[in-house]
Amino acid sequence: MRDASEQYTKDSSPVQTFNPKYRQLFGLTATIEQILNGVDLLNRNFEFVCIDMLYGLHGQSISELIKDLHSAIQLETKLIDLYPINNIVIQERLGCAYKKENLSPTSGLDKFGLSVLAQQYMRANGYLPHNGHGFIKSNTGNNAIVTDEYTFEYHEAVYGYKGHEIISFGSFAYTSIDGLCIGNPTNTKKYIENLNNNNHIDMYIGQYDKSICENKGIALHLPYHGVAEKQKMDLTLIDEVTKEKLNEAIKRGLVIETPDSLQLTQSGLSWYVNLLYYFSPQSDQTKLESMINQAENKEKRSIEEWRIYLRH
Repeated sequence: MRDASEQYTKDSSPVQTFNPKYRQLFGLTATIEQILNGVDLLNRNFEFVCIDMLYGLHGQSISELIKDLHSAIQLETKLIDLYPINNIVIQERLGCAYKKENLSPTSGLDKFGLSVLAQQYMRANGYLPHNGHGFIKSNTGNNAIVTDEYTFEYHEAVYGYKGHEIISFGSFAYTSIDGLCIGNPTNTKKYIENLNNNNHIDMYIGQYDKSICENKGIALHLPYHGVAEKQKMDLTLIDEVTKEKLNEAIKRGLVIETPDSLQLTQSGLSWYVNLLYYFSPQSDQTKLESMINQAENKEKRSIEEWRIYLRH
């Protein structure tokens, strides 16, 4: 078992997809040969190499997803990250390309189905989840819902416990320090120009709900990493709303409680994104829904039906 204090860095390669149709739509210019050569170079020089893959693309079929996963596994990287495409923030150029090709967005429910399928396929090929979207090649025969063989320092800071903070640099980077969220400009060109010519950058500084600080172990670490250790939290400071939500998640079979920890079940892992939303404070939920509604109203965006209703 990995020492709890042992964390790693990684080198990532954003492959996204091997499918020629989607690579053309995305404007990805690297050839497959260049990808193979690049990943081979990384594998020979870094212990932890990760490739990023997308799924839930407009019109993507099950067979297309499996072909992409198969191609990713053949690269033999230690890590593979699988992300559902976020149609809220895609470039308008891609939205126009989708419409030109008459490709409809994959529904939220279908995207969830692809996620479950991808998890099973990765496990069958020796890759175990180390968080909600990341997989590590394992030879241990570990049957854990989420393995502790690997953890990434950045993710431990962002999705960690109270006191886990992060200072970020670069455009679109966010710093999180005990109740404060500091965001750098999202325009890279403007960010560089301000640093070079004015020696300053215009940052967004805001406060987030203070309850998040105390609730981080449950609201972030548990759904993202699959486990929350009780000794790293002061459960007496968790607010009543979060406690009620946790009890409901346990009742629904998404979380189990042991004397030492809280752990996701397999169903909980499959719904980890929903749990991140569920455990977040109402103010954050309202902001997220507002952002989605704004994106739905943009003419050049094609947003899937994202609301999934389950019977109580």
